[in-house]
Amino acid sequence: MTETSLKNNVLKMIRDEFPDIWFYKTHDLCTSGIPDILMCQDGHLCAVELKRPGYDYTKSKGWKLQKHIIDRINACGGKATVCTSVDEVRKFLKKEVRRNG
Repeated sequence: MTETSLKNNVLKMIRDEFPDIWFYKTHDLCTSGIPDILMCQDGHLCAVELKRPGYDYTKSKGWKLQKHIIDRINACGGKATVCTSVDEVRKFLKKEVRRNG
């Protein structure tokens, strides 16, 4: 599965299963390092960086910056993570958004 198809499947799942969540899919022209999907519900920020399954993203060119931004979001009280499947995103949202919402 490509990262693009993963992103499309995740966005469909969010629309179908979490209709109250506002989300924004970042684009390639956005600032480097920003997670792929930014979401908010009841004032709580969640962010997901999507990576294709089986890919060692920790060795990729932009990973250090992506990790830094994920760590900063978490340090500021938001919730950010890396996911490699629709199910991982679903579990993350059920834990983080529904708990806070």
